[in-house]
Amino acid sequence: MQGAVVLCIDDDLDGLLERKWLLERNGYNVLISTSSRQGLKLLKAHAIDAVILGSRVTDVGAEAVTARMRRLKPRVPLIMVAAGEPPREEAARQVDVVFSSSEPPHKLVDVVQESVASQTPFFSRWLLQWKRRTKA
Repeated sequence: MQGAVVLCIDDDLDGLLERKWLLERNGYNVLISTSSRQGLKLLKAHAIDAVILGSRVTDVGAEAVTARMRRLKPRVPLIMVAAGEPPREEAARQVDVVFSSSEPPHKLVDVVQESVASQTPFFSRWLLQWKRRTKA
């Protein structure tokens, strides 16, 4: 959904910047953080439509971060990017999608789009589609 706000948290700055660039090219507004603590502050302070979290965040740990995010904003979709090995079972159970970093990048955009759309009320999705059709 264009204009949606995606929060990306990862201690791998290169991967974080790649995701930011990819998502912004596809119409998303992107906030980034290289630490879980800062990411949680951003989640509290902003209206976030989806979160993409690296599976190996080191300052707090993926399990603790996902649990806190679920308590703060239980309806925000959580997408975990697993680099290399799969995330621990506890962290994987708390997220909506586990995405492998070996997948093509455009598939991450598809996952974000589906996750955001699943959280958007039906009428809002219908209205957005109607506006797009009337512009054409």
